[in-house]
Amino acid sequence: MAASLIAEKCGWNLERISRAVELVLDALIRGSVPKADVENLALVELFQCSDNSCVPALDKDSVREIILTYKDTLGSYIEKLVGKNDMNTLLGLLQMLYDLSIEGVSKIVDDKVPRAYSGDKLLFAQINEILASMLYADLEYDRAAERFDIAANYYREAGQEDRALFMEAFRNIVKAEKLKEEASRLHEDNKHSEEEELIKQASRLYAESSTLFRKCSATISEALVNAILSKCDAYEVLANYYFTHGQVDEAEKYYNLCMSELRLEYVGLSEEHRKLIELKERTCRAFARLCRAIIEQKMELYEEAGDEFRELVKEGYVEDVMVELAAIAYKGAIDTAENLDDILRVYPKYIELVSLYTDRRIREKYGDFLNFLKELRVRPLASISKDIRIDEYALKMYIAYKILIDVARQLNVNTSIVPEVLTLVAGLGLDPLTVSGAELRMEVARTSLEIDTAKLDLICKLLDEYHKKVMELLFS
Repeated sequence: MAASLIAEKCGWNLERISRAVELVLDALIRGSVPKADVENLALVELFQCSDNSCVPALDKDSVREIILTYKDTLGSYIEKLVGKNDMNTLLGLLQMLYDLSIEGVSKIVDDKVPRAYSGDKLLFAQINEILASMLYADLEYDRAAERFDIAANYYREAGQEDRALFMEAFRNIVKAEKLKEEASRLHEDNKHSEEEELIKQASRLYAESSTLFRKCSATISEALVNAILSKCDAYEVLANYYFTHGQVDEAEKYYNLCMSELRLEYVGLSEEHRKLIELKERTCRAFARLCRAIIEQKMELYEEAGDEFRELVKEGYVEDVMVELAAIAYKGAIDTAENLDDILRVYPKYIELVSLYTDRRIREKYGDFLNFLKELRVRPLASISKDIRIDEYALKMYIAYKILIDVARQLNVNTSIVPEVLTLVAGLGLDPLTVSGAELRMEVARTSLEIDTAKLDLICKLLDEYHKKVMELLFS
């Protein structure tokens, strides 16, 4: 561990530790430091040295560890750079912190960097731009907006009007994100009129940012893609609001407007930026398809929407909302299916998405599945479902899936049968948390469903063992 090595080599002396950390930061920013300084602090293990100089021999994780462990030293180092008017080194430090995505240090930096500067205007504008981006990444919206404003003012004083407009556009985006956060809290408090007003303000800010981005797109290559995405965001933030509040017709209208905006122009975009646009377009299309499915209550539309969300997830676009909406779409397909064959086709997809999404929620809230089961023994399922924002039935299916996998392994049965078992349980309308083999056998007989006898016996054996396990884990 690099951080503990520094402390040991410095004899746990705070002053020596500070000097050592500053030396490491100097080396990372400047590329090398004098060999005598490294030897004086006994830090040769952290460097590769030639006759007179040394370069750092640290990977990114070690650098992150050192900075996060010695945050106070980082602050004092910045103070020294500002005091010496060494703004070039400060810019290099901020760029390194930003490139390393070191979270939680932006406020420390913000407190140490002055708001005004009488020296090189362009250099100070660049410092504030990077600092604003760091604060934005740490969700420090107010501080980020202030720094984007400062950057805009200094770029303008330096004669870079387009860059100033670029900063003002990002300031608007930051303010819009802050409004969305405030609107979410209002939603939780059932203050929906106030929530809608903030969402409309956010939409206007996105639209204004799009205009600003377009104004500077002739000289800033990434401005055009930001202009397109911001215009789409202006529609999408409204669409998401209406979708969440059950106004599906309005939501579909704005998702379609988002798609139309994205299709308008691809000319002049790099391949990377084209992919961003295509990803956004596919997302809006999936949402619009889900809206249409809800309006028409058609099984095939629900399945198509689920497939589109699922493809986004498979490609690595695994935001919780994508997984959740795929699961919602597949559940809609199952609920509107008119025959068992349709359910048998869709249900394995549903199980896959529910498990992926719910696993994340469980780990975030309880750490692991066993801790979650302990909580379930003392709290109603409905209460936990509300707490982690997962539909009760989906939560039951997740529990059943996890326990059935364990039971199948204990019985030396291929676990690939588990989605099929749960599909059958769902198709017969049985409760996935309390179902037993005997209950399923009775329902199969009642509905005259044709299932191979050997397979039915295996499924019933699994469910009987599963039922015992559930009783033991949750109700004993």
